[in-house]
Amino acid sequence: TELMSILQRQLGCSIGKGSRIRSDCVEDFDLVSVGDGCNIEGYLVTGEVSLGVLSTSPIHIGSQCTVGLNSVIEMGSVLQDRVRIGPKCLVTKNSILEGNSTWGGKPAERCQD
Repeated sequence: TELMSILQRQLGCSIGKGSRIRSDCVEDFDLVSVGDGCNIEGYLVTGEVSLGVLSTSPIHIGSQCTVGLNSVIEMGSVLQDRVRIGPKCLVTKNSILEGNSTWGGKPAERCQD
């Protein structure tokens, strides 16, 4: 809802106009930027612990993107404009997904448009 978007912005998340992020999907709001007109139903994972060390990296999502239910976008990933991620998809860390494309699977692979 718009009220949740206002709260997420107050916590540091950069959310574009008309975008909606499910309330439990973001770990670190200040490491997430979302363009206009997006619908985020998956999880945005901005950090990991390896050998006792916490590493974080931002996630950038362009405009008019859709992230399907229970999908996972890992740290350092970039979704360019008009990217569609299917449900239960895994976008591995530091991935760059080209604009105007559809992705699915674990790990994410480009689907025929």
